Amino acid sequence: MTIIMEGKTLAKRIIESVKREITDKKLTLKLAIVIIGNDPASKIYVSHKLKVCKEIGIKGQLISLTEKTSLAELKKLILDLNNDKTLTGFILQLPFPQHLVKHQEEILNLIDPKKDVDGLSGANNSLRINRTGGIVPATPFGIFELFKYYNFDWTNKYVALLGQGVVVGKPMAVELDLLGIKHICLDKETDLEITKKALKEADIIVSSTGVKHILNNKNQVKEKVILIDVGISKRESKKIYGDVNLESFLGHASAITPVPGGIGPMTVASLIQNLLLLNNLKK
Repeated sequence: MTIIMEGKTLAKRIIESVKREITDKKLTLKLAIVIIGNDPASKIYVSHKLKVCKEIGIKGQLISLTEKTSLAELKKLILDLNNDKTLTGFILQLPFPQHLVKHQEEILNLIDPKKDVDGLSGANNSLRINRTGGIVPATPFGIFELFKYYNFDWTNKYVALLGQGVVVGKPMAVELDLLGIKHICLDKETDLEITKKALKEADIIVSSTGVKHILNNKNQVKEKVILIDVGISKRESKKIYGDVNLESFLGHASAITPVPGGIGPMTVASLIQNLLLLNNLKK
């Protein structure tokens, strides 16, 4: 039997818990979200985040920039947001337009870790690595919370991280290092035979390539593997696809997160938790 690890129920509980704390303590929280360009998927994600904020009493601010926004203009905005005392924190919605992608690391590193709700800045990363503070980046945070909810354990497990993006693969590797969990980082530059071997040996696979059904055959993985699907590929006929073809692994994997409805809701809930945490750390 394969457990489908849906995230909606737990995400709702987490968000309701944050709402209670905001209400009970009469907190004033404000989240700004910066979106650059007109990516349809990004607009949907941003709309959902702002909707959740409104529902639980967080003031949301949408900052929409044109596709042609320059690096200099974006840098200035980030510095302004860092210094905005009315803001609890802010998010730069990814992906960036193509002309800014090559500057992505530089851009994210400008974010003050005290305002970094996503936890993707270099400063936050250094705090995590040096065990001197920082917050768990939102998507890894959501993954760990969902694991606890389903009573799964990372102890003595071998983890394959398929995809090395700034949102999932890289921060997930940092968190696994901190926990002393054996893992391997895989991407399109990794030798194909090494990738195949690692996927076959892994107890847990976290896939975030954004390639539709890159995992689609039970022979690619070991029996009883746990598949964490964080990949989102472009909509086809108004349908969202993940990295994992769920049906192919039913009865073979011990657990799978669906797309949509798995890690996505957990990431939003984790963002809200991080915003509250940043507010509390200021005290």
